[in-house]
Amino acid sequence: MLIEKYRQSLVPLWIKVFGWLFVGLAPVAIISFLIANFTMSGQTNIDFLGFKLTSLELTPNLIAIIVFGSYFAFCTYGLLKGKSWAVNTGLVNGYLGLGLCLYYIISHSSSDSLTLRFEPFLQIPFLIVMHSIRKRWSDAKNKLY
Repeated sequence: MLIEKYRQSLVPLWIKVFGWLFVGLAPVAIISFLIANFTMSGQTNIDFLGFKLTSLELTPNLIAIIVFGSYFAFCTYGLLKGKSWAVNTGLVNGYLGLGLCLYYIISHSSSDSLTLRFEPFLQIPFLIVMHSIRKRWSDAKNKLY
């Protein structure tokens, strides 16, 4: 338990705030999705890392949103709880999210316009932090015993 507390102290406040928002909003998104699916005409508007969804039909975009959203929530939970695997999955999470956003930006840009997304402005500092705490995170077990 002491190790998890030490690891939690390595996570900056801004990551904790966004993490708890992400974890807290995930159930709200799922419940909203289910309510919309069963009570409305099946119309919705979801945009996650460039995956856009306007209908609740089972599409590759819906599957991608569910898979990536679940993985991101899993990684966030690990960071917030100081789990041993959290920084490594956080790094995968950061690079995956950054790659998906950059792919979206490049694929949806034209000679007339450029679409910028907000996510990379958080993912790049997130990756820098994950790299900076990685060694201390993994060494926590040796340090505290």
